[in-house]
Amino acid sequence: MIVPTTYPMLSIEEADRLGIKVVIYANQGLRASIRAMDEVFTEIRRAGRLDTVEHRITPMSTVFELQGMTRMREDEKIYLRSGEEPMSVIMPAAGAPRCQPSLEPLLHDIPLAMLDINGRPLLQRNLETLHRSRLYDVTVVTGYRKEAFSVEGVNYIPNPRYDSEHILSSVMCAEKEMEGRTLIVYSDILFENSLIEKLRSINTDFLIVVDNSFDKSRNNRNKKLDLVITREVLPNGDRSLNYDRLYTVERIGSAVAERARSAEFIGIAMLSARGAEVFKREYHRAVEAFGDRPFLEAKSIFQAGLVDFLNYLIQLGHPVMALRTNWGWAEIHTFGNYKYVCSLTNGL
Repeated sequence: MIVPTTYPMLSIEEADRLGIKVVIYANQGLRASIRAMDEVFTEIRRAGRLDTVEHRITPMSTVFELQGMTRMREDEKIYLRSGEEPMSVIMPAAGAPRCQPSLEPLLHDIPLAMLDINGRPLLQRNLETLHRSRLYDVTVVTGYRKEAFSVEGVNYIPNPRYDSEHILSSVMCAEKEMEGRTLIVYSDILFENSLIEKLRSINTDFLIVVDNSFDKSRNNRNKKLDLVITREVLPNGDRSLNYDRLYTVERIGSAVAERARSAEFIGIAMLSARGAEVFKREYHRAVEAFGDRPFLEAKSIFQAGLVDFLNYLIQLGHPVMALRTNWGWAEIHTFGNYKYVCSLTNGL
């Protein structure tokens, strides 16, 4: 066995002739990677953009393959934790950003889900959080600037009518992915792993996550909130978790008067396997019944939001439950929100 680092002129044929059985190239790979990194970063600095080097670097799909991500997903189907059902994730991210002017310079040519948060896109950070909860079946519905989505490890489905329809339409673009338990997550929020873990432990057909501390901050004043009225009174308190009980939702939507509200819908909903089937069935019945006519607060079902359809399910007699949290999530609607989220993830 030889390590010919300082004898680069020695050929494999010569080594074979000398009876050498093993040749160790101890640092050639490392030295090659140093030169490659130097050249790539030099080009990025020169061009001031990333697309000039994409053809020279390894795609993330190869990185995930080397990490065994495909094998991990297959193993998950076999070795799920006792009593744990598989769950798919749908993230509607098709709409153009509708934020305050303070964020416009950052979102001029990218969707909000691709906004950089301390070196990684928001979508990438949320994907990593979902992976920590063993959720790998993630579908992102794209539309506005769909070519800007570059995060690997997710299934992208385009919504060709994103500019004339709304979130419910985007969710239903991924209807085929709604097999079994389904988690629906808005693309403009950052959330923590503990919240997802708790959701996995709850068994109810329709569940939404709400926060009743929203009026502690006025950063949301210029945004229409999806307010929630619950049958039971929600306890007050900052940074508190109320994971031991669920609350019955009576009404949800931006038309709910703030003085009558109980909480704010944060943009995370979970459907059981049965709930997913009911959701799809009632959606198609509603399309037949309403067509292009007004659908609750929306001009039509195609322009309805997720909350409009949840209200519809409530009217049909399907219980929608709420899980309350006052922490573990943050939205990005203003530049102030963005700075706050960056401060939360600094060094992470």
